[in-house]
Amino acid sequence: MTTDVLEFKPLRLEEIRQRYDGEWVLIVNPVFDENLEVIEGSVWAHSTNVETIYRSLSVSKGHSASIEYMGDLPEDFVAIL
Repeated sequence: MTTDVLEFKPLRLEEIRQRYDGEWVLIVNPVFDENLEVIEGSVWAHSTNVETIYRSLSVSKGHSASIEYMGDLPEDFVAIL
């Protein structure tokens, strides 16, 4: 499984969803709304494998970052915050 590391200009979340449907994305310098949901940011990595994105966090050193899934999560998915 490969990951592309990118340096795009900030994109709106809708654009990110269209480009990376069904993938995990590492969004750097995210902008949040009042509900702390990402509305914009720069995609620095994307992959279908979330573990690959976790390993990509090192490229975001010194920047705020958010990991988001651009699709419907499986019913058996569990997240620990």
